[in-house]
Amino acid sequence: MPASFQKSGEARGDLALADNRLWSVLNAATEVAIIATDPAGLITLFNRGAERLLGYGAEEVVGRITPLAFHCEEEILQRGEELGEQLGRPVTGFGVLVENARHGGAESREWTYIRKDGGRILVKLTVTPITGDDGAAEGFLGIAEDITERKRMERELVAGRELLATILEAIPNPIFFKDANGIYENCNRAFADYLGIPRERIIGSTVYDVAPPELAQVYHRADQALMARRGTQVYEAQVRYADGLLHNVIFYKSAMERSGGELLGLVGVMLDITDRIRAEEALRESEKQLRVIFDTSQAGIILVSPEGIITFANQRMAEMFGCSLEGLVGTPYPDLLHPVERTVGDRRMRRLIAGEVDHVATEQLCSLSIKLMS
Repeated sequence: MPASFQKSGEARGDLALADNRLWSVLNAATEVAIIATDPAGLITLFNRGAERLLGYGAEEVVGRITPLAFHCEEEILQRGEELGEQLGRPVTGFGVLVENARHGGAESREWTYIRKDGGRILVKLTVTPITGDDGAAEGFLGIAEDITERKRMERELVAGRELLATILEAIPNPIFFKDANGIYENCNRAFADYLGIPRERIIGSTVYDVAPPELAQVYHRADQALMARRGTQVYEAQVRYADGLLHNVIFYKSAMERSGGELLGLVGVMLDITDRIRAEEALRESEKQLRVIFDTSQAGIILVSPEGIITFANQRMAEMFGCSLEGLVGTPYPDLLHPVERTVGDRRMRRLIAGEVDHVATEQLCSLSIKLMS
């Protein structure tokens, strides 16, 4: 055998081996559909990933149909109109899929594939030209990835975020989110209104951008402690409100972590307790004034519980009974009465507790006038 023929045979064998290896690689890619066509669009290659994705066997499509057979017609028409407006000429049929690739480029777009059984699949399709040694187009190669599940998860994620945003906006308490560096990532309208700063300015800023330095330092230290310790945090502090006044608030914060323990940041909720503190201060002042009145009164005064136990007495009453205040408080009221009055006094007290009368009076060694304190 001439040496030239022997070399030619070896070359063909090497080429066949290379083709077999390439085909094995293409078929091993079962998670992506790889489809090749000739310049006119007739399918020349249909790997196992394409069979799995579309439900067709290679023998049903190779040399028989174009990829238009499993594309959504409405999408082809719509894309054709877009290309026609861009190029100023009609683009139809298979040309819609390969227009950009035909001019040496590559195009990745999302398309809807229609399976043999009629089911619809969302795919990301990348089309590139197949060129020969001379650079001329010999066909086209399309690689499609099934993104149906990914798109479904994206839609659910968007829906979840929209629901969360709706809930946050409906909550009247100021709520904010910060990343692991203390940068505000988001907040609800109540938080922005509370500070009197637009949400757009809050997002991307730090506490030093939205609060006076002395207050910002308090918040920053608390944030650092929470992120170091993780878990939750509750503390009271002051916040400068939109009207410029300082409000007393309780911060409820919680560190946010990934499932693996990576710190994402924190979420915080503020509860304005300014009115509560003012009410408590007013109550304390009222009690103080009442105490002064009781202590300086020349009349003996006691408070009796519905059970008939003395819960409060002023100094004058203690003096009248010749005992200390400590000895008087906690004493059953009937014990203060003379034995002769005890039965009658107990009956009068029961009528007072029952609401049959609004006060009772008795005279013994001293005069008592008692009202039920509810």
